[in-house]
Amino acid sequence: MKALTERWKPIALLLCLLLLALALTTFKTRLASQTSLFERLGLSVVMPLQQAMASLARRLSGFWNGYIILVHVRQENVRLQRQVEVLQGQLTHYQEAYVQQQRLRELLGFRALAFPQAVASQWPPIRDWWDARSRWRRTMPQCSW
Repeated sequence: MKALTERWKPIALLLCLLLLALALTTFKTRLASQTSLFERLGLSVVMPLQQAMASLARRLSGFWNGYIILVHVRQENVRLQRQVEVLQGQLTHYQEAYVQQQRLRELLGFRALAFPQAVASQWPPIRDWWDARSRWRRTMPQCSW
């Protein structure tokens, strides 16, 4: 493992220096209003390489961001699958309870109850109201009316 890092160390250093040189060249050309013939020739050689590297960096960034988003989607997918399992268990429980309730209704012979038509009445009847009140007083002597 150490031999591998020793082998790639000079290559990584060279790439870092090239990137630094490209960045400084770009920075200098943005600041300068005019460039010399030598600088234009150098830029015409370096510019396609710099554009290719920028394009590669954008693609790698897009790939990495997509990967991170997929990791979060996978985690949410696992969470949702667990929630679906819990809800399916509850649904099975409720379906079994419903079937049991239907079976018990059939066993007990319950029918749909048809309520008779309601008739309005008075209670106690008006003529017996005073009698009912006096009976109540005898039952509850501590209450004062």
